[in-house]
Amino acid sequence: MKRRIAAVTTLAWVLLAVTTGPAAAHGEYLDSSPKPDDVLSEVPGEIVVTLSEPPTKDSGIVAKDPCGNVAEDVSVSNNDIIATVSSEAQPGEWRIKWETISAVDGHSTTGTFKFSVSGGSDCTAEEPTPEPTETDAGEDVDTAAGDDSPPASGEGSSFLVIPAVLGGAGLVALALVGRTIGSR
Repeated sequence: MKRRIAAVTTLAWVLLAVTTGPAAAHGEYLDSSPKPDDVLSEVPGEIVVTLSEPPTKDSGIVAKDPCGNVAEDVSVSNNDIIATVSSEAQPGEWRIKWETISAVDGHSTTGTFKFSVSGGSDCTAEEPTPEPTETDAGEDVDTAAGDDSPPASGEGSSFLVIPAVLGGAGLVALALVGRTIGSR
């Protein structure tokens, strides 16, 4: 009887670790290029945010130069979100807002930071791009300072269903085993 109880307890701990492990981790900011508060001599060709977990394709970056121009080509690769910067981007203070939806657990995380490019801006060429609208994207992680709006995000929450279903199935199995042991 003691061996069965030990086996059931061990099984419970294993199921708990398997079903809750991924849900405890989130795609957090690790690094970026440029880094927060960097001062560059020229406008970068791309902006990269590196995360602790791979992002889904619905993750993104809003990168705005002082004239309001927004980097439009955004892609994901490995643990990076990458925004390609237009050749018409201007020097000055840049604001970056990133949003990730973790491909591991579906959790959404956002953050902001600023960097600067030396030189004067020429914002007379075009009307600035309007501010994107604010969306509720979950936990906000401020990697420096800023208040830009996040990029649009997809649902991404389907990854949370897998741990919940596995955890529920594990609890049902434990209840059945416990009931069988208790009836003997």
